[in-house]
Amino acid sequence: MPDRLEYEFLKAGNIPLSPLGLLKLRPDLATNEDAARMMLKRSAISDPERLKALPSLQRRGLIIVEFKAENKGRKRTHQHLFKLEDTVKDLEADGLLLKAAISKVPIEDWVALLEDSWGVIKETQFFYA
Repeated sequence: MPDRLEYEFLKAGNIPLSPLGLLKLRPDLATNEDAARMMLKRSAISDPERLKALPSLQRRGLIIVEFKAENKGRKRTHQHLFKLEDTVKDLEADGLLLKAAISKVPIEDWVALLEDSWGVIKETQFFYA
């Protein structure tokens, strides 16, 4: 049974992995930084290997975006987890009908989502989780 953060991740397709990120992007989930820190600590959301055990995520790619953002004059490194949306396509090869899952990695959309909340982000890196 997914916990609250896992459920919100499955619903939205993305979730911040830092307490400050939860407060900025999802203030509905935690009221202060300590509550956000405990919520992340108790959840499988910060451990992608455990998260992949959920049946709805077994065939999907998970990408962690790591970036630096400024908050109150201080620059910190943050992480954000995104779920790749895939589509199933029928392919025919040598008379055989094959089903293939194809995903588009919308990097520009993800960066735009993060910059809407954080302002300019720098040193962006993408990792397959």
